[in-house]
Amino acid sequence: MFRPSPLQPGDKVALVSPAGFIESPCIDNAMHLLRQWGLEPVAGKHAVARYGYLAGTDEERAEDMQWALDDEDIRAIFCTRGGYGSLRIVEKLDYSKFQGSPKWLIGFSDITVFHSKLNTLGIESMHAPMPKKFGSTEQDALLRMKDFLFGNITSYYIPSHPLN
Repeated sequence: MFRPSPLQPGDKVALVSPAGFIESPCIDNAMHLLRQWGLEPVAGKHAVARYGYLAGTDEERAEDMQWALDDEDIRAIFCTRGGYGSLRIVEKLDYSKFQGSPKWLIGFSDITVFHSKLNTLGIESMHAPMPKKFGSTEQDALLRMKDFLFGNITSYYIPSHPLN
């Protein structure tokens, strides 16, 4: 598996909404946190769009994801929330530029479909808290995510459990 490069202070990171819609204050709070980390967050054009329960039409959500995948200045993609909708666009995207310059993709829940896609391409991604939940996520968890993204943590071990 190929691991994207660690983030550096000043790196641009994208906030995109490929699934359910998100309210502007959640985006604002996430941008504030990411700036505190020394990053330069950039919201996708349709990050706060709404089309029913989705963050815009399939075309709008795909447009934002394609931009984030392709833009060489973007070093990580934070998916703003899960819900539903990622499966509707995952195969509409072109991953060729992304494969030439992989970057971190971060999220969970409905975003897992993108983790699965990147796994088939041999590229690591991060199943981790998303901007919608940054405000209710324990600080220790956010700091571990930051440390991993910045390369301060390079591996981890989670002991197995009899029910897993």
